[in-house]
Amino acid sequence: MVGLIYQILELVLGGGLANSVRGWMDKVWEVLQNLFNGTNGGSGIVGDGYSAFSAVGASLLILYFFMEITSKASMDLLTFEKLVVLCIKFLVAFMIILNLKTIMNGMLELGKGIYDLAAKGMSNTTNENTFEWYTNKHPETDEKGRCVDLMNVLEEQYSGGISEFINALSIIIPGLLGYLIMFACKFVCYFTTTKNALDVCVRGWMAPIAIPQLFEDGQRSAGVRYIKGFLAATLEMTIIFLTLKLSAQFATGLQEALDGLTGAGEALFGSGYQGDINIGAIDYALSAGGLLPSLLINVVATGMVAGAGKVAHDVVGG
Repeated sequence: MVGLIYQILELVLGGGLANSVRGWMDKVWEVLQNLFNGTNGGSGIVGDGYSAFSAVGASLLILYFFMEITSKASMDLLTFEKLVVLCIKFLVAFMIILNLKTIMNGMLELGKGIYDLAAKGMSNTTNENTFEWYTNKHPETDEKGRCVDLMNVLEEQYSGGISEFINALSIIIPGLLGYLIMFACKFVCYFTTTKNALDVCVRGWMAPIAIPQLFEDGQRSAGVRYIKGFLAATLEMTIIFLTLKLSAQFATGLQEALDGLTGAGEALFGSGYQGDINIGAIDYALSAGGLLPSLLINVVATGMVAGAGKVAHDVVGG
């Protein structure tokens, strides 16, 4: 039972959602890079797609070029100046197709670099009197990776006689509901991240067919929109990570208001000598009323994660 209380604290109050999703995203990025660049000097399955569809892309480019010339000529709109512009577009599109693998891999590495910068910057920010701050001050862990000092406090408070059992049970029941809600939030984040990674792979594989569509509307052409869509997909995981980490910081900023409702006016993980645990505040934080503010922030963050794709497209102007 004490172990379950620890898990609930870690997930609901400890930024566990952001940390666990980041671990998943790190693995997803590793798989993505292997799919695009291969391992041990290989080309990767997406890189093989460039080779498989490059001939089709070149054929489509020539087809679109002559279709555009024919269309303008049929309407008596083909002048020497417009023909020169079409030839320039053809050459640009042809050069892009020749270097498509380098361009797409470069955009993937750009997305990974921005993600690493965001992860490094946010990882260096740990607010005082939080779960992470407390575990950093008490780094000793057991075989399951749990903070030994916190486990000892929980064991002392919630293990023993009937009264301790009832007290533990009174916070586990609403705590389990919060845990299930957080589990659903984690599932949505994992789903969105994995879907985004697959979107990057599919867009990379089909790029040679989409890129030749560069002859209409300039920057608003289908080919340019496709490139912007691919770049947006590589940036989406950074936006997901930032959303989750910022929500954890936001929750920390509101924690003082949550603690104040207990009447203690002290932080959960930093009362007394800046290292003790406020058991009264923890009892309230895991009650039905205390869980509501913490869960609300994580549910809102999860909703924003589901809409991260729109934000990414707004960033690149796609």
